[in-house]
Amino acid sequence: MSNDIKLIEQHEIKFFIDPSKVLSETYELEEDIINLFQISNKPNLREILFIDTANQDMYKAGWILRNRKKTNKYELTYKKRYKINDNDINSALSELQNDFKEIDNEYKIELEWGYTNKSLSMSLERNKDILNDLTTYPPSIEELQKMFIENAPEQFINWKENKNWGIGQISNSKAYCPIHSIEYTGIWNYIDIDIDIWSRKINNNIDIIAEISFKATDENIASQQYSKLKDFLSGKNLLVPKDLSKTQWALTCCNK
Repeated sequence: MSNDIKLIEQHEIKFFIDPSKVLSETYELEEDIINLFQISNKPNLREILFIDTANQDMYKAGWILRNRKKTNKYELTYKKRYKINDNDINSALSELQNDFKEIDNEYKIELEWGYTNKSLSMSLERNKDILNDLTTYPPSIEELQKMFIENAPEQFINWKENKNWGIGQISNSKAYCPIHSIEYTGIWNYIDIDIDIWSRKINNNIDIIAEISFKATDENIASQQYSKLKDFLSGKNLLVPKDLSKTQWALTCCNK
Protein backbone atom coordinates (compact mmCIF):
# COMPACT_ATOMS: atom_id res chain seq x y z
CA MET A 1 0.00 0.00 0.00
CA SER A 2 1.28 3.45 -0.87
CA ASN A 3 2.51 5.70 1.93
CA ASP A 4 0.07 8.30 0.64
CA ILE A 5 -2.84 5.97 1.37
CA LYS A 6 -1.73 5.79 5.01
CA LEU A 7 -2.64 9.46 5.38
CA ILE A 8 -6.30 8.42 5.31
CA GLU A 9 -7.51 8.17 8.88
CA GLN A 10 -10.99 6.89 8.23
CA HIS A 11 -13.35 5.51 5.60
CA GLU A 12 -16.98 6.59 5.58
CA ILE A 13 -19.43 4.47 3.59
CA LYS A 14 -22.68 6.25 2.70
CA PHE A 15 -25.80 5.13 0.87
CA PHE A 16 -29.06 6.95 0.33
CA ILE A 17 -32.23 5.11 1.23
CA ASP A 18 -35.78 5.74 0.06
CA PRO A 19 -37.57 8.05 2.54
CA SER A 20 -40.97 6.77 1.43
CA LYS A 21 -39.99 3.26 2.56
CA VAL A 22 -38.33 4.05 5.88
CA LEU A 23 -40.25 7.03 7.28
CA SER A 24 -43.68 7.41 8.83
CA GLU A 25 -46.14 10.18 7.99
CA THR A 26 -44.52 12.26 10.75
CA TYR A 27 -41.08 11.78 9.13
CA GLU A 28 -39.74 9.48 11.82
CA LEU A 29 -38.26 6.04 11.22
CA GLU A 30 -40.79 3.26 10.86
CA GLU A 31 -40.83 0.69 13.64
CA ASP A 32 -39.68 -2.14 11.36
CA ILE A 33 -36.63 -0.07 10.31
CA ILE A 34 -35.85 0.67 13.96
CA ASN A 35 -35.93 -3.05 14.67
CA LEU A 36 -34.02 -3.96 11.51
CA PHE A 37 -31.07 -1.78 12.53
CA GLN A 38 -31.32 -2.35 16.30
CA ILE A 39 -31.92 1.30 17.13
CA SER A 40 -32.52 1.72 20.86
CA ASN A 41 -31.56 5.29 21.76
CA LYS A 42 -33.44 8.49 21.10
CA PRO A 43 -32.26 10.30 17.96
CA ASN A 44 -30.06 13.39 18.01
CA LEU A 45 -31.77 16.51 16.71
CA ARG A 46 -29.64 19.08 14.89
CA GLU A 47 -30.19 22.27 12.91
CA ILE A 48 -27.84 22.76 9.98
CA LEU A 49 -26.90 25.78 7.87
CA PHE A 50 -24.49 26.08 4.97
CA ILE A 51 -23.02 29.33 3.76
CA ASP A 52 -21.77 30.09 0.26
CA THR A 53 -21.96 32.84 -2.32
CA ALA A 54 -25.01 33.16 -4.53
CA ASN A 55 -23.05 31.41 -7.30
CA GLN A 56 -21.74 28.80 -4.84
CA ASP A 57 -18.14 29.71 -5.57
CA MET A 58 -16.81 27.96 -2.48
CA TYR A 59 -18.54 24.71 -3.40
CA LYS A 60 -17.21 24.97 -6.96
CA ALA A 61 -13.71 25.33 -5.46
CA GLY A 62 -14.29 22.19 -3.41
CA TRP A 63 -14.93 23.96 -0.10
CA ILE A 64 -17.93 23.31 2.15
CA LEU A 65 -18.71 25.52 5.16
CA ARG A 66 -21.35 24.14 7.51
CA ASN A 67 -22.82 25.34 10.79
CA ARG A 68 -24.43 22.65 12.93
CA LYS A 69 -26.32 23.65 16.07
CA LYS A 70 -25.76 21.32 18.99
CA THR A 71 -26.63 21.67 22.66
CA ASN A 72 -25.20 25.01 23.81
CA LYS A 73 -22.72 25.29 20.94
CA TYR A 74 -22.29 25.75 17.23
CA GLU A 75 -20.06 23.29 15.39
CA LEU A 76 -18.32 25.01 12.47
CA THR A 77 -16.96 22.70 9.78
CA TYR A 78 -14.51 23.68 7.04
CA LYS A 79 -14.23 20.83 4.55
CA LYS A 80 -12.18 20.56 1.35
CA ARG A 81 -13.32 17.77 -0.93
CA TYR A 82 -11.45 16.15 -3.83
CA LYS A 83 -13.16 14.06 -6.47
CA ILE A 84 -11.56 10.68 -7.18
CA ASN A 85 -11.49 9.60 -10.82
CA ASP A 86 -11.07 5.97 -11.91
CA ASN A 87 -10.41 4.97 -8.28
CA ASP A 88 -7.08 6.85 -8.42
CA ILE A 89 -6.86 7.72 -4.74
CA ASN A 90 -3.15 8.57 -4.86
CA SER A 91 -3.71 11.36 -7.39
CA ALA A 92 -6.31 12.94 -5.13
CA LEU A 93 -3.97 12.65 -2.15
CA SER A 94 -1.13 14.21 -4.14
CA GLU A 95 -3.40 17.12 -5.04
CA LEU A 96 -4.36 17.50 -1.39
CA GLN A 97 -0.72 17.49 -0.28
CA ASN A 98 0.13 20.05 -2.94
CA ASP A 99 -2.68 22.33 -1.74
CA PHE A 100 -1.88 21.88 1.95
CA LYS A 101 1.88 22.16 2.30
CA GLU A 102 1.54 21.56 6.02
CA ILE A 103 -1.26 19.39 7.36
CA ASP A 104 -2.31 20.52 10.82
CA ASN A 105 -3.22 17.88 13.39
CA GLU A 106 -6.66 19.49 13.67
CA TYR A 107 -7.56 18.27 10.18
CA LYS A 108 -9.12 14.86 9.56
CA ILE A 109 -8.53 13.11 6.24
CA GLU A 110 -11.30 10.76 5.20
CA LEU A 111 -12.18 8.65 2.18
CA GLU A 112 -15.89 8.85 1.43
CA TRP A 113 -17.56 5.98 -0.44
CA GLY A 114 -20.88 6.56 -2.20
CA TYR A 115 -23.00 4.31 -4.39
CA THR A 116 -20.32 4.23 -7.10
CA ASN A 117 -18.21 7.37 -6.56
CA LYS A 118 -15.48 8.02 -4.03
CA SER A 119 -14.13 11.33 -2.81
CA LEU A 120 -11.36 12.45 -0.49
CA SER A 121 -12.12 15.01 2.16
CA MET A 122 -10.05 17.01 4.59
CA SER A 123 -12.05 18.67 7.32
CA LEU A 124 -11.56 20.80 10.39
CA GLU A 125 -14.12 21.46 13.10
CA ARG A 126 -14.26 24.40 15.46
CA ASN A 127 -16.78 24.87 18.27
CA LYS A 128 -18.29 28.13 19.44
CA ASP A 129 -20.34 28.39 22.60
CA ILE A 130 -23.84 29.77 22.15
CA LEU A 131 -23.85 32.95 24.23
CA ASN A 132 -26.81 35.13 25.18
CA ASP A 133 -26.43 37.21 22.03
CA LEU A 134 -26.63 34.10 19.83
CA THR A 135 -29.71 32.44 21.28
CA THR A 136 -31.98 33.26 18.34
CA TYR A 137 -31.97 30.57 15.66
CA PRO A 138 -31.14 30.71 12.90
CA PRO A 139 -28.39 33.27 13.44
CA SER A 140 -28.26 36.18 11.03
CA ILE A 141 -25.93 36.01 8.04
CA GLU A 142 -23.79 38.70 9.73
CA GLU A 143 -23.40 36.49 12.81
CA LEU A 144 -22.58 33.47 10.66
CA GLN A 145 -20.00 35.40 8.65
CA LYS A 146 -18.37 36.66 11.85
CA MET A 147 -18.15 33.15 13.33
CA PHE A 148 -16.72 31.60 10.17
CA ILE A 149 -14.16 34.37 9.63
CA GLU A 150 -12.97 34.35 13.26
CA ASN A 151 -12.49 30.57 13.26
CA ALA A 152 -11.26 30.03 9.70
CA PRO A 153 -7.95 28.16 9.19
CA GLU A 154 -5.15 29.99 7.41
CA GLN A 155 -5.21 27.57 4.46
CA PHE A 156 -8.81 28.51 3.74
CA ILE A 157 -8.31 32.25 4.23
CA ASN A 158 -5.37 32.39 1.79
CA TRP A 159 -6.47 29.53 -0.46
CA LYS A 160 -3.88 28.69 -3.13
CA GLU A 161 -1.85 31.72 -1.98
CA ASN A 162 -4.69 34.11 -2.83
CA LYS A 163 -4.51 36.53 0.08
CA ASN A 164 -7.80 36.80 2.01
CA TRP A 165 -9.65 34.68 -0.57
CA GLY A 166 -11.65 32.97 2.16
CA ILE A 167 -12.60 36.21 3.89
CA GLY A 168 -13.89 37.57 0.60
CA GLN A 169 -15.93 34.43 -0.01
CA ILE A 170 -17.48 34.47 3.46
CA SER A 171 -18.16 38.22 3.32
CA ASN A 172 -20.12 37.71 0.09
CA SER A 173 -21.94 34.60 1.25
CA LYS A 174 -25.53 33.91 2.16
CA ALA A 175 -27.13 31.26 4.37
CA TYR A 176 -28.65 28.17 2.79
CA CYS A 177 -31.73 26.87 4.66
CA PRO A 178 -31.76 25.83 7.79
CA ILE A 179 -32.10 22.07 7.50
CA HIS A 180 -33.55 19.92 10.25
CA SER A 181 -31.54 16.76 10.95
CA ILE A 182 -32.67 13.67 12.86
CA GLU A 183 -29.80 11.25 13.41
CA TYR A 184 -30.35 7.70 14.63
CA THR A 185 -27.61 5.30 15.71
CA GLY A 186 -27.93 1.54 15.48
CA ILE A 187 -26.14 -1.71 14.70
CA TRP A 188 -25.99 -3.73 11.51
CA ASN A 189 -23.83 -6.81 10.96
CA TYR A 190 -21.97 -6.04 14.23
CA ILE A 191 -20.96 -2.54 13.13
CA ASP A 192 -22.24 0.83 14.30
CA ILE A 193 -24.38 2.62 11.74
CA ASP A 194 -26.00 6.06 11.50
CA ILE A 195 -29.24 6.92 9.75
CA ASP A 196 -29.52 10.64 9.09
CA ILE A 197 -32.78 12.26 7.97
CA TRP A 198 -32.52 15.75 6.50
CA SER A 199 -35.62 17.81 5.83
CA ARG A 200 -36.38 21.31 4.65
CA LYS A 201 -39.77 22.99 4.42
CA ILE A 202 -40.22 25.15 1.34
CA ASN A 203 -43.55 26.91 1.03
CA ASN A 204 -45.98 24.17 2.07
CA ASN A 205 -43.84 21.30 0.82
CA ILE A 206 -41.22 19.27 2.66
CA ASP A 207 -38.13 18.07 0.82
CA ILE A 208 -36.48 15.15 2.54
CA ILE A 209 -33.54 12.76 2.11
CA ALA A 210 -32.33 9.80 4.15
CA GLU A 211 -28.81 8.42 4.39
CA ILE A 212 -27.33 5.39 6.10
CA SER A 213 -23.60 5.33 6.86
CA PHE A 214 -20.83 3.70 8.85
CA LYS A 215 -17.16 4.38 9.45
CA ALA A 216 -14.12 2.12 9.45
CA THR A 217 -10.40 2.71 9.90
CA ASP A 218 -9.34 -0.38 7.92
CA GLU A 219 -9.66 -0.23 4.13
CA ASN A 220 -10.29 -3.97 3.71
CA ILE A 221 -13.07 -3.97 6.31
CA ALA A 222 -14.57 -0.87 4.70
CA SER A 223 -14.57 -2.56 1.28
CA GLN A 224 -16.12 -5.79 2.55
CA GLN A 225 -18.83 -4.09 4.58
CA TYR A 226 -19.53 -1.64 1.75
CA SER A 227 -20.47 -4.52 -0.56
CA LYS A 228 -22.48 -6.32 2.11
CA LEU A 229 -24.49 -3.25 3.11
CA LYS A 230 -25.12 -2.32 -0.51
CA ASP A 231 -26.47 -5.80 -1.25
CA PHE A 232 -28.49 -5.86 1.97
CA LEU A 233 -30.20 -2.54 1.26
CA SER A 234 -30.85 -3.54 -2.33
CA GLY A 235 -32.35 -6.84 -1.20
CA LYS A 236 -34.68 -5.00 1.18
CA ASN A 237 -35.65 -2.61 -1.64
CA LEU A 238 -34.47 0.36 0.45
CA LEU A 239 -31.48 1.50 -1.60
CA VAL A 240 -31.54 4.58 -3.82
CA PRO A 241 -29.28 3.27 -6.62
CA LYS A 242 -27.40 6.43 -7.53
CA ASP A 243 -24.75 8.79 -6.22
CA LEU A 244 -26.08 11.72 -4.24
CA SER A 245 -24.56 14.36 -1.98
CA LYS A 246 -26.28 15.80 1.08
CA THR A 247 -24.39 19.06 0.64
CA GLN A 248 -25.34 19.38 -3.01
CA TRP A 249 -28.95 18.54 -2.12
CA ALA A 250 -28.93 21.26 0.55
CA LEU A 251 -27.41 23.91 -1.69
CA THR A 252 -29.89 23.08 -4.45
CA CYS A 253 -32.93 22.64 -2.23
CA CYS A 254 -32.24 25.80 -0.26
CA ASN A 255 -31.60 27.90 -3.35
CA LYS A 256 -35.18 27.62 -4.62
